[in-house]
Amino acid sequence: KDNNDVRMRILEAVSLEVHQTVPISVSVNAVYSKYSITPLRGLNFGPVEYEREKTRTFEIRNNGLFEFGYTIQDNSNMTINVTASRSGSISPAVEDKRLASSKSTGPAAPAAAAKTAAPPAKVEPKKPDPKVESKGKPGQKKDVASVTQIGPFLVSPFTGTVAPDSSVTVEVTFKAQGDEQYNNVLNIHIAGRDPMDHPNGIMYDLSGESCVPGINTQDAESIFEEQTV
Repeated sequence: KDNNDVRMRILEAVSLEVHQTVPISVSVNAVYSKYSITPLRGLNFGPVEYEREKTRTFEIRNNGLFEFGYTIQDNSNMTINVTASRSGSISPAVEDKRLASSKSTGPAAPAAAAKTAAPPAKVEPKKPDPKVESKGKPGQKKDVASVTQIGPFLVSPFTGTVAPDSSVTVEVTFKAQGDEQYNNVLNIHIAGRDPMDHPNGIMYDLSGESCVPGINTQDAESIFEEQTV
């Protein structure tokens, strides 16, 4: 605030002699992105019958002065660069362990890859599934590209921007499979946040239990809990 390091010099046109030096006061207010996530502790879907789906939501709110970008990914095998830009096309540095192991093969690996490289084939863009529709306006199709799957959980939208004093609602759908308890962790990246605020990403827990209906004929104590057998 009121920094005078910037100075303007008034020079004589011919001799370039300094006639006067005028300090210019400069004030800058640097701020980090401020956010809140609701609910804070994660989502628990409870028991869900197998081959059924259950959807819950959480909210990412922008409490700061500028818009920020966010990205949601699987917490396993990745690190995120906290100093990414505030723009919507944020690109957190995601490093896969398999890529790290392939780099350790030495300098001969790129040459071998160059010899076997083939011209890239034309890939036609996938058409969105017309059966997948959003729960908002009738007939409005959900953007398939905005959905990512983490274990049995579908997260949408997993990336985007949030304007100041506004929020985005993220849908998480649990697809029950088999007879098993599922626990997964999301890694939420908020661009421009304080580097000391969750430097490895904001962990967000997801849990759900897939249940297969059945009849218990073995545990007599629970079957006849209030009876004498």
